[in-house]
Amino acid sequence: MFAGLGTTDAKGTFIIEGLSPRLEPVWLVVRGLRGTAEAGPLKFGDKHLLEGIKMELQAPLEATGTVTDRTGKPVPGARVNLSEWTGKDNSMSFGGDDTLTDAKGRFAFRGMKMGRYSLQVRVRGLDVAGKTEPFDVGKKGPTDHKIKVASG
Repeated sequence: MFAGLGTTDAKGTFIIEGLSPRLEPVWLVVRGLRGTAEAGPLKFGDKHLLEGIKMELQAPLEATGTVTDRTGKPVPGARVNLSEWTGKDNSMSFGGDDTLTDAKGRFAFRGMKMGRYSLQVRVRGLDVAGKTEPFDVGKKGPTDHKIKVASG
């Protein structure tokens, strides 16, 4: 839930106007031209202030790739699902983000958080046509995947 808005000064200090002190912990999210930073959970002090918070922007993380058929031809319009890896029963969680491949079979997920993910591809209907092993998105930079499916 959105609670307040503020901007940083030349030194990177910020004040959020209109933020109501809350009993439960809050999270701060900063989005800037050089990335995103998060801090939390944080609790208000006796003076109803959150002070001494240092945040560093993290470059946006992404996972990209190409879906091809078994002959290497790009598959346009394939549905690619990005899900966080659960680690349970060697499977992934349902849900997550979906996108379609473009005319060259390319896809991209941008603005991701660090974590462990897996991709599933559906070409027609509900059947999974291809998937990746779990992979980590983090400090090593973007990931690029080649996913082959049985049919186009």
